[in-house]
Amino acid sequence: MMVFTLGAEGLNESVRALLLVLATAAVVSIIFARLRVAAIPAFLITGALIGLTPIAPAPESLQAITQIAIVLLMFGIGLHMDPAELARGAWPLLTIGIVAGAFCTCGATLVAMLFGLPFASAVAVGVAVAMSSTAAVMRLLQQRRELKQIEGRISFAVLIVQDMAVIGALIALPLLAQWQRGADAGEVETGGAMLAELGHVALAIAGVAAMLILGRWVLPRLMSVSAASGGSELILLTAAAVGLGAAVLTGALGLSAELGAFLAGVILAGTPFRHDLAGQLTPLRDLFMAVFFVTIGLRLETPALLASWWVVGLGLIACILVKGVSIALAAWLVGTPAPSAVRVGCTLAQAGEFTLVVLATAMGLGLVSGEAAGILTGIVGLSLVLTPTLMNLGARIGPLFLHVPLVPWARGGSSPGGQEHGNTGSERHVIIAGFGPIGREVASRLQVEGVQSTIIELNPKTVQKQTSLGRHVIYGDATNPEVLRSAGLEGAAALILTMPDDRAMIRACRVARTINPGVFIAGRSNFLSHAMQALTLGADHVVVEEVITAGAMASEVIDRLRAWGESPIGSGRDAKDETPARPGVIQAHGDAPSRDP
Repeated sequence: MMVFTLGAEGLNESVRALLLVLATAAVVSIIFARLRVAAIPAFLITGALIGLTPIAPAPESLQAITQIAIVLLMFGIGLHMDPAELARGAWPLLTIGIVAGAFCTCGATLVAMLFGLPFASAVAVGVAVAMSSTAAVMRLLQQRRELKQIEGRISFAVLIVQDMAVIGALIALPLLAQWQRGADAGEVETGGAMLAELGHVALAIAGVAAMLILGRWVLPRLMSVSAASGGSELILLTAAAVGLGAAVLTGALGLSAELGAFLAGVILAGTPFRHDLAGQLTPLRDLFMAVFFVTIGLRLETPALLASWWVVGLGLIACILVKGVSIALAAWLVGTPAPSAVRVGCTLAQAGEFTLVVLATAMGLGLVSGEAAGILTGIVGLSLVLTPTLMNLGARIGPLFLHVPLVPWARGGSSPGGQEHGNTGSERHVIIAGFGPIGREVASRLQVEGVQSTIIELNPKTVQKQTSLGRHVIYGDATNPEVLRSAGLEGAAALILTMPDDRAMIRACRVARTINPGVFIAGRSNFLSHAMQALTLGADHVVVEEVITAGAMASEVIDRLRAWGESPIGSGRDAKDETPARPGVIQAHGDAPSRDP
């Protein structure tokens, strides 16, 4: 009956389009995965292939889903940008991002003018093309385990600057459009229109500033209440409402909904719950990202692009060369060794998802024509397809620049991105999942030995208290891969699973072993059968509480019997008084911290 209802309401077109997109994307992605082609290029090719078939859905039928997809994508990107974490020793990295953005924008603007675009349109295109793909690059860096390397850290910093620059771009584009429209209208009319537009921009900036200030004050408290009341599920629900609410608010201010979702993610990134949120949103993000990039492929008008193949080809070559050279040059000028700078340039030489956002805004303002936007969309899609190839190219040609010296002002100092923040890369870094009595005892003993530890805990009060005491604590579920990566599992020496839930411990063993095959995993289990299962799934050592309890009880009884046999008194009570208590009983039950023998 629901099927007929959906059909009667006219929703079946969207449902069929979504089914076609997901089913085709799954099949093509499986094929491309065997060919070692990355997921995002596979999604783009999937959309292009669907677009050539008679059953291709209209992109408009997926417009609402695509809008949600890009909003969720931008919200997830914002969650990875903790302002406090970025501020620690990040000035050289941010300088690279700023210089690279300026070089890319100027170079792309000049190229666009050579293709015949007027100045204002060329600037809009230059700003759009200067954006790289955060989604594609971050996923590939994580898959290749290069995010903690110098090239990965610099790439991440440049992507952050580009993403933050979108705020200014979306605010400045209306002014640029008004300037272009008034160029031939006369000075008085233009001045009045510009003043009106400046008023709208000032109102939008004030609204965004108020949202940021209010969010930084209200959201941490709201998330804490949600965590205390309903756990991870209520946190996710609250965060989703905040992200969509911010998107609606910025839309009402005349800005893009994507900007609001991104800012909401940045605000939430300053709370202890960002790791758990990012982990819970990862499956949804991946699903909607597939829909988003397949829809981009659907919008590629293949016949028109083939007719203008030389324009697309030259534009693609110009995009890769201008961005690759500009970003590599900026990194080298700020003090990065030439091989690493070349690798960063190749990694970020593509256009990205924010390019499409800026282009859509520019087209709506009349800065870019539909034909030019179609060609640029094709260039964006092709550059994304080439991203893995460009990264491999950077790894090959980077060593060829070993003879290039550092710039004079950077000699004798440390290169940007060379030092990692925190302790996640330490060889003596240990992660403790669960901070109950056992977790606290383990952490205390490790601290005495000078071993640094990161704690994963689901109790918000414990997180707040231990954070105030100076411990490195992450709110989240240890069975979530994103939470384990945020805790630094990829570079950790050991993972200690002290939570009392056996099933969670077993799942965490399996996930942790896939992330870091070499990490030492120690777990706690209530039952021998669960311990055996954990050992088969990757645990190196499991303490079985029922076995330890049985051993401690038997040992205690045997000691008492021996004491009775040797005692001249022969009284059980008297012998008991003479026998010292064994500390192992408390430790075996795991109900309280053990006493040192």
